[in-house]
Amino acid sequence: MQRTVLVMLILFCITPLSSVSGNITSSDDGGLLYLSCLEDNRCELTPVPMGEEVVGDFVQATPANPQIVVLEYEMKPAQSHLALLGEQLLQMEIDLRVNIENLGYYRPELDITLIIAESNTNWNVQSEQIPSTTEPGKISLENEDLNFQGDRIIWPNEVIKLILRFEVDRPANWEMHMRGASLMRLESDWSADIEGSDVDEPSGDLNPVSTLFEDIHYGALVGNDRDCWTFEIETHEIVRIIFNWDSVPIELEQSQGRPDLVTPSGRMAPAPEISRSEDSGRITTTYQWRALPLGEYDFCIGGAPGKFQTYRWSGILSFEGLGPVDPSGFTGDASFPAGTAYLGNENRMEELTESNARLLFIPILISFYLLFELVKLSTSRLMRFGFVVPGLVLLLVGGVVHPLVFISSESISESEVDLDTLIEMRIDQLWDVSHPMTPESTLLIHSGASFGILDGERVKLNLKVDGASQLDDGRWQLYMSELENIRIDDLIFAKIAEEGADIDSDGLLGEHSVKFTLLAGRSLLLDLLLLEALLVVDQLPQSSVVHVDLDMKSTSFGGSYQAPVWATRPEIIPETEWSLLQASLYPERIAVTLCDCDLDLLDVRFTPSNRFDSRDIPEGIEIFSSSGLVEYPVLISLIGCLLAAVGVSGEWKRRIAARKLAQNFLVT
Repeated sequence: MQRTVLVMLILFCITPLSSVSGNITSSDDGGLLYLSCLEDNRCELTPVPMGEEVVGDFVQATPANPQIVVLEYEMKPAQSHLALLGEQLLQMEIDLRVNIENLGYYRPELDITLIIAESNTNWNVQSEQIPSTTEPGKISLENEDLNFQGDRIIWPNEVIKLILRFEVDRPANWEMHMRGASLMRLESDWSADIEGSDVDEPSGDLNPVSTLFEDIHYGALVGNDRDCWTFEIETHEIVRIIFNWDSVPIELEQSQGRPDLVTPSGRMAPAPEISRSEDSGRITTTYQWRALPLGEYDFCIGGAPGKFQTYRWSGILSFEGLGPVDPSGFTGDASFPAGTAYLGNENRMEELTESNARLLFIPILISFYLLFELVKLSTSRLMRFGFVVPGLVLLLVGGVVHPLVFISSESISESEVDLDTLIEMRIDQLWDVSHPMTPESTLLIHSGASFGILDGERVKLNLKVDGASQLDDGRWQLYMSELENIRIDDLIFAKIAEEGADIDSDGLLGEHSVKFTLLAGRSLLLDLLLLEALLVVDQLPQSSVVHVDLDMKSTSFGGSYQAPVWATRPEIIPETEWSLLQASLYPERIAVTLCDCDLDLLDVRFTPSNRFDSRDIPEGIEIFSSSGLVEYPVLISLIGCLLAAVGVSGEWKRRIAARKLAQNFLVT
């Protein structure tokens, strides 16, 4: 069966639209595109509805000789922004009508192809007969996955094209309705105007831009560009160059490697001292030299292919003791600020204690004595079964069996981990995913997971708490003094030493270690903050040992897109309650600063949220206190001792009376 192509409508934009932008951007309606035909043979994807209201044709076709109609819509104006597209097509509506003579409307089988840069996604809509008295509805697609094959980045001038293909196998009139009737909506999580950002051009090793060292310079590294400047360095003791790298999606982030500083003699300047800090996805790097020769310097930074990041930098000439980023300015305080998420009143805290096995000694000793009394043949049945035996049973239950069960429930099981092990597992995970060769998507998934626990995983914790304070809603928040002793910097540098720190030729930490340090500093602080906030129970625990059982599932993340956190939640907590906790608990500001100098230093500082209160803590968190066999073990033990004492006392009196009776009998 031979098929011929009847109609091929190809989109080529001859004259760009000057009044509107066709870019897919992160702005409102930045991804809304209308199917428009400016003429019957010239169709486009446009940001506003325009052109013909209807295009179509009458087709002389038969089942033996079907004919194919192909419509192509290419986005005009062309893409000029760099954008990170969403993973789904949010919406597509196609108002296609085919009217068969004397039979009414029907919907043909429609093949839809969406081409975005190097990727394409295909959909197939099955044919459908429509009653003759009914107007055909639109073909609608919503929240459909796009086949990006891992690359959601669209660069300027890359193609976005929509191809519609359907087959007509009988005489019919087809119509494509537009001017707002047919449209599609994409989503962009982030976008940037490369041309507007790359203000440092033209530049390069052979054409550095002449500038003043202490001016503020703005620019962007696009791909493997080289941005260079030349400037004079005057009298100083310390030279600092401070780079601020703007937040971009991690797929686009430049390596931010050490720049080249060429001295007046044409040689590279010695290795600088480097400090780095991360604040809500923005990286600040400070390079510091001491006592450089005076004269004209060339300064260059280089990028990597397929990457883009905007920046600003400025230079500072200063003298010893005046600079805020000197290594001596580091406090060395990288401890977790325990108590930040604690809402209880520490002055009214109920202390919790762990069970003491030594307390079993007295009940066991008394029990042996009662057993000794029971084996004596002279014991009366009333005293034996009315008082001593019940007393012994109650004493064993409340004073021996219950404490043994309690102690057993406090011990850590094979499936549980304690706080130290949880932190160690998290450190190992962050070290692995911060490797330079790790895909960025993998890094985001693992670093963003709460406590590093991924979707579908389960973790059981055995935690030692010191006390609990009652909240204003009647629940109890548990306090762990163990959190006060956590030094984040010690944990990080110990891991680097354990793995063997990667040191470059200048004696500085390598890319893996630096990336791990900044990532782990932020992740550990937020994980521990979340753990402290979640330690809330309905009833005051009986023991200082509690068990936490978490089945985790994926959820919307907190923080920024470039640095997500708390992206998994306990399955028992609803999405809405988890989102409320994220929004209220997330700090106002976080800064992790590394000084890669003679002595590696790390500062972890943050401004806590002032919105967090007990109403933000979800209910039903699966935290269980260690428990024994009965509810009132002390009372049961006392009742047992009292019954046994009555029985033993009665037996003693009976024996004394019998002994006197025997003595009187012997005398007479």
